[in-house]
Order: sequence, then structure tokens, then C-alpha cells
Amino acid sequence: MRRSPEALIAGLRNRKRRIVTYSVLAVIFLGLAAIALFVASRAYAGLVPREGEKLVFRAALDHLMLVGIARMQTIAIVFAIAFGLAGAALLIEIMEFTRSDLLVYLWDRVQALEKAQATATNTGQSQAPASPNQPSSDT
Repeated sequence: MRRSPEALIAGLRNRKRRIVTYSVLAVIFLGLAAIALFVASRAYAGLVPREGEKLVFRAALDHLMLVGIARMQTIAIVFAIAFGLAGAALLIEIMEFTRSDLLVYLWDRVQALEKAQATATNTGQSQAPASPNQPSSDT
């Protein structure tokens, strides 16, 4: 199902909101990925046994911590991918900024021309019609 030209032009005029949205999403996903990597690195540091700890307790706990670390790294990778997608969408939107402006400008010019032609035809029709007794110039 195709959208009307007016809906397409309204979407092109909407680009500033999309640019802001993609920028905010990119910052959010970058921050979340950094936080997840920070938590995973702190957990890595926690794997090193400290002086005076029981090694049996550490051996049992380290296996559980490795699962948590793997989960945090997976979450960090997902956030990094989301950051990449938001950044790519932002880059595409910025690259199409000029082309979209040109299309909107041309659409506005076409609409103004159509309005001017409609006004001209309405003005031409409001003039007095030619009388039927006058000879026509259709030769």
C-alpha cells in the first residue's frame, strides 16, 4: 500500500526529530555498553584470589562468576551493536539531509505552481463568456 505524496513529504520534513532521536539513542547505547564493560572488568578483577581467602570457596564461586561475566559481556556486545545501528542511522540521516531539503523545496515549488495555475484558470473562467453570435477562430 503506497503512501500519499503529502505523507512522504511530511516524513521528509520530519528529519530534524529523527536526527535528534538517533543522536540520543547513540549516546544512551554507548553509555550502557560502557557500563556493562566496566562491570565485567570489575568482575574479572574479582576472580583473582586475595590473600587469606579459602581456595575451595573461590573455586566454587569463580565458576558462577564466569557465567555472570559472560552474560555481562554479551549484554555489552548487544549494546555496542545497538550503538552501531543508531550511529549508522544517524549518519545516513545526516547524509540525506541535503537531498531531502531539495525534494521538499521542489515539492513546495510544484504546489505553488499548481495553486497559481488554479487561480489563473478560476480568473479566466470568471470573465464574460464569448457570445455565440461571434465567429470562432478555430481554423
